[in-house]
Amino acid sequence: MRPSRPLAALAVIAAAGCAALDGLTGGSSDDTPPSAPAADASDEVTNVTDGNGGNDVAQNPEASALSYRDVVMSDAPLMYLRFGDAPGATKLKDETGRIQPSVIGMPVFGKPGAIARDLDTAVHLSNAGFDCGSAFDFTGVAPFTIEAWVDVPSPVAGTEAVQYLVRKDDIDAGPDALPPAYAVYFRASKWGFLRRSTDPFAESVFEEPRAAPIATGFHHYVVTYTGASVYMFADALVVGSSTNTAAGNLGPKAGDFYIGLRDLASGWLEATIDELAVYDKALTPARVAAHYQAGR
Repeated sequence: MRPSRPLAALAVIAAAGCAALDGLTGGSSDDTPPSAPAADASDEVTNVTDGNGGNDVAQNPEASALSYRDVVMSDAPLMYLRFGDAPGATKLKDETGRIQPSVIGMPVFGKPGAIARDLDTAVHLSNAGFDCGSAFDFTGVAPFTIEAWVDVPSPVAGTEAVQYLVRKDDIDAGPDALPPAYAVYFRASKWGFLRRSTDPFAESVFEEPRAAPIATGFHHYVVTYTGASVYMFADALVVGSSTNTAAGNLGPKAGDFYIGLRDLASGWLEATIDELAVYDKALTPARVAAHYQAGR
């Protein structure tokens, strides 16, 4: 993984549909931001809520004094899933209290978590996932961030099937539209972000090699969309960026937000995931680095 490598950015006409993912070829972009700075105590938040509507927790000059949950909650996520749910749960706990994702299939709860010095557990997905309902439209060119810790098994040689970490369907884009509206996904050797605009109707796909080595546990993956540019982070390093080549509007009415699958029949993610958060803003490189450092 090279933190300063430009991101491959491609635009695919809608007629190609999502099936074009399998045949994408790379391009180059000159929009390469600096590598994310290392987080230190001065970069930690000045006000951290207790997550339960209580008083702010005063800043501690020692970064280690802040829990990972504190650091995430300080950036006001729209949804924050820690996956510490009990086996057999049918709904997930959202730390923000806004969303109650439904369980699909039989995810395996209780797996060792990604965060150092934290007893909260992770979840393993295999033909299982979660439905967050019609949430996170991010209409127009609204900014957003998707963040998660992911442990993906070693790739099977010769396979490049797309497995979705998250996928947002757009059901009102017109008869010729092919979902998703946006997605973060994994292939055997790459991970990527897709954003399909409806005005103009076009599709942008951005891919980077998966964090290496890919078989040694969790990595911290973050995608931010600023309204004009995409930034992809792996373990707090900017592995690529590009001005969105299809920086059009997302539709005003969209379908469900899925975790771990394409739809109810395909695109299943085979991985262990932890600490998934969605934000209605683009986290800065400094904040991404602060999250990563808090988890190590």
